[in-house]
Amino acid sequence: MKATLTAVARKYISPSQRYEIRHLASKVREVMARACFWRWEVARFRLQQESPYEILYIGRKQQREMAKLLIAGKGQGSAAIVDSARATAVASHVVLVSEMPTSGALSVPHYLSAVVPLGRALEDITARYDSELRRSIRKNRPLYQMRQALSDDEIAMADRDLLRPYASARQGIHAAQFPTDEVFRIAKGVGRLDLITLGDEVIGCHLGCEVVRGGKRYWSTLRFGYCEAVFADAKKLREVNSITTFMALEWA
Repeated sequence: MKATLTAVARKYISPSQRYEIRHLASKVREVMARACFWRWEVARFRLQQESPYEILYIGRKQQREMAKLLIAGKGQGSAAIVDSARATAVASHVVLVSEMPTSGALSVPHYLSAVVPLGRALEDITARYDSELRRSIRKNRPLYQMRQALSDDEIAMADRDLLRPYASARQGIHAAQFPTDEVFRIAKGVGRLDLITLGDEVIGCHLGCEVVRGGKRYWSTLRFGYCEAVFADAKKLREVNSITTFMALEWA
């Protein structure tokens, strides 16, 4: 039944309209989740023992750690965050952080994804890159290859060995991991999962999809994934990441 409804929707509803419907449904789910006020809490903490700023958090308990990460940044680390009850210095300023939309407040997204307008020559897109990055791409592009992951084994491997380890290495326990079934859904239906190879070795992957908004095509990068040998080396990661993005645009 679900497959039939999906086929009918794809036949009679344009890609742009389907995107807007998915976007609206996602916003409705988020609003409904926030509306469960019995799951909210009021908590106080500071990012540093000696910080003059005390954070007053009002929101869902399970989102408190995400709020701390967004405020402190990855470099701070959770060890630097202390509860106000254990703080020795008196805070001179209180900063309110809440999931409740407030007029004039700074809104901070949980995550960002790259969306590139298509329908242009690849040279026009890369023309905005700095000269050093363009030279690096020209030099290293012949060394790498990209192929689509089609089999269940390849998709599972990319999820297990590339996407999840890289996200964990970047964000730690706060990593927003894509559910495995969602990776499969995108890879086998609405988008692509491409494996990046250097020689015969798979060293990374790229999960993305084409989005149509208002009749215009865009390429949306959802996730990158890399093996430890790549993400543990900052220089190598920059090189492979730029090549991966370039190859995704080549295909798109």
